[in-house]
Amino acid sequence: MITCGITTMTILSLRNILLTDIVMPVMDGLTLMSRIAGNTAMTKKPKIIVFSASGYDSIIANATRLGAAFYFIKPFDMEALMDRIEEVTS
Repeated sequence: MITCGITTMTILSLRNILLTDIVMPVMDGLTLMSRIAGNTAMTKKPKIIVFSASGYDSIIANATRLGAAFYFIKPFDMEALMDRIEEVTS
């Protein structure tokens, strides 16, 4: 399990999808998404699904602006998450 945004940045080139929390140590999910959006060397950006305990409209809007395809508020239904993963990878 990846627990920080910095580790995530090093392996993103291997994946088509990113599942991220907003609150993580070292680098939070919004900062991670901002770095992905601004990374011109990354020619293929991952599809991003965010999950968080925070349901603040401003955080959801910011995540969406930074490229989140879906935003889940914890707790969430795992079947719904699997459906969204299938949707963004098909």
